[in-house]
Amino acid sequence: MGTPARSAVLAVVVLAGCLSAPPGGGGGDAQPVVDAAPPPATCETVEQCPVQSADVSCHCGECAILDARCDASGLQYLSEDGSSAGCVPGPEQLALGYQLSCLRWSNGEVSCWGTNCQGQLGDGGEHSCPDDLSSPLPSLVRVEAGGAPLDDVVSLTVGLRHVCALRGDHTVWCWGDNVSGKVGGGSAETILSSPIQVIRELDSTPLAGVVALAAGGSHTCAVDGEGAAWCWGDNDYRQLGLEQMGDRAAAVQLPGSAGWTGVSGGGLHTCATRPETAGGPKPLWCWGRNTYGELGHGTMGEPGDPTPSLVGYEGDLASPVVPNAVGLGIDFSCAAVVGPSALCWGRNIAHALGDEGVPSGADGVDASGARLVALAAPSGIEQIAAGGDFACARMGDGSLQCWGGNAFGQLGLGSTSEPAPPTPVDLDVTDVGAGTDHACAITYDRQVECWGHNDRGQLGDGTVSVDPQPTPTLVSDLCP
Repeated sequence: MGTPARSAVLAVVVLAGCLSAPPGGGGGDAQPVVDAAPPPATCETVEQCPVQSADVSCHCGECAILDARCDASGLQYLSEDGSSAGCVPGPEQLALGYQLSCLRWSNGEVSCWGTNCQGQLGDGGEHSCPDDLSSPLPSLVRVEAGGAPLDDVVSLTVGLRHVCALRGDHTVWCWGDNVSGKVGGGSAETILSSPIQVIRELDSTPLAGVVALAAGGSHTCAVDGEGAAWCWGDNDYRQLGLEQMGDRAAAVQLPGSAGWTGVSGGGLHTCATRPETAGGPKPLWCWGRNTYGELGHGTMGEPGDPTPSLVGYEGDLASPVVPNAVGLGIDFSCAAVVGPSALCWGRNIAHALGDEGVPSGADGVDASGARLVALAAPSGIEQIAAGGDFACARMGDGSLQCWGGNAFGQLGLGSTSEPAPPTPVDLDVTDVGAGTDHACAITYDRQVECWGHNDRGQLGDGTVSVDPQPTPTLVSDLCP
């Protein structure tokens, strides 16, 4: 611990669904060291590289040397003559779902690993259920089977069984499980193993101008540059913000006021930020299922509410929550506010709300308003990722704390102990993602580590096992 604070990394993930913000441009931090880089020298061993020093390595079959100017990876490619061949891409953003992990690289490409039952790996190849063709090692998402990698991705989000990417031209592309139309391309196919562009229901034209994106369990929502919100997929609990129930296979604009600035997706609910007055603070509004109080407006039990309502504090609902980070789980919601505070509301199964006051095993003490998490965060909270019954918070100094359910070791504490209050994880991280029952993080030394359930290879270490992995383990063969 004690690593100097790094800037926040944009993360938009369902079940880890941080508040999405406008992208800062395609490609991330790593920039070419030269304007026109020659191709890198290939290698099988470091001895084949044109320069020999302790800083040179044979990285993923190509020669590379340490270079602090390449912020995302810390590595620069070497050409055959030993000159610079540009920066090696590095890991920038994680997005996790059910038995699935995905990573956005600094060059705008995407790798996924884990289940491919519904084509979630996005490689255009074969997929099969129940005989799951999973991959315990990362593979690149491609525009079509055997084609070029999907590129220019600036933000990534994963639902339970589908994945969506926001590209630098402000268009949205999705793949995976398309039941309920959650992929959003207007297709009637139930599985799409290659990315398809999201279209508008109104005129079947591409959804354009998108600046924020978030996937829910069976739906997806976006915000465009004009502040309009768009959603598609399952609306059985009115998580699309539409009164009329039923699936939508293409993007439909949320009725009512515009002015939306960010969006997050939960299991069957959605939350977004919007100022009440022009130029004012941006409080959090939620809509969709509210069985356990996950909308945070003071009541619970409604089958589904399409009207956005302000999230308030437990015991003081008139005070709206103004977040700087949001993470939505399946049945609960969390947010970080200015200062060292985290808040959660909704279903408190396995202590997902992070309150130490609930006796061990006394699950079901739910909250219909934002409840303070028993979290010590003197450096402030930069990111919250929420999963099935647990959540993790990344602090301003890069430290990580997780709380809630731990049956699969998803808290990263080295054991599958009882549910736990906020507890430090022994990692310094720049980004964190939470799936249904596993988690992953990008560390300060530019590695990716995962822990928790690994029944479909979602930890990416080359293995598949029903036995939990409660200790963070390196993702293997992680090559851009």
